[in-house]
Amino acid sequence: MKPLLIILAAGLWIGASTASAQVLIANALDRTPSETVTQTTLVATVGTTTNSNLGAGWNASNTFAGVLSTQTMTLNPGIADDSGGLFQIAQGGVAGVAGSFSATKAFTGITLLDNTTYNLTISGNSSATVSILSSLNVNVLVNGATIYQTPTSTLLGLVDQTTTESFTFSFTTGEVNNVQPVNIQIAGNTLVAALGQSASLTKINLAVAPVPEPGSLLLFLTGIAATMRRQRPRR
Repeated sequence: MKPLLIILAAGLWIGASTASAQVLIANALDRTPSETVTQTTLVATVGTTTNSNLGAGWNASNTFAGVLSTQTMTLNPGIADDSGGLFQIAQGGVAGVAGSFSATKAFTGITLLDNTTYNLTISGNSSATVSILSSLNVNVLVNGATIYQTPTSTLLGLVDQTTTESFTFSFTTGEVNNVQPVNIQIAGNTLVAALGQSASLTKINLAVAPVPEPGSLLLFLTGIAATMRRQRPRR
């Protein structure tokens, strides 16, 4: 019974350390209180590429090859830390081919540390059970170089549903030399003739992954060792 109690106690300590994880970007889709940006839409039609600032610091590119159809990219930034942001890619019209899109924002004053683990939490949904996307990535860049790219299959599974869900990706930096700014990039490709549908991201959170306190980790390992000794068959 004692080993079990030790493990449970260690779990509680580890859980407490998780709650105190350092958040670097609460929601990349939110605006700062000083910004008065409202919803912005970037439209591409009939084989065009449109480049513009979506607002709130997001530089975007939208490409679509369609006939009597459009592909729109929309940013509706929420107020800082309210998780009310919205990034949406949608298609409409009578016929369509394929498209691509990207949006990048630089976050100054934020520095990633060398050889450190971070959690990237992303929330999203779709207007239909069949997503309009053939690929979707959220990338973390430092000094113009991509240091992490979300697996497109996992992220597509996240947004291929009508209810909002969240998923956390963990990655560990190499030698990033503590350079700033940190850039968050949303990029992907759309499917052929998937008109009248949309896919949305509602939150992109970047935080330092919690590290259990040394004492908690020692308790946890001690409990496991004690359990293994107790369960070892006698000769």
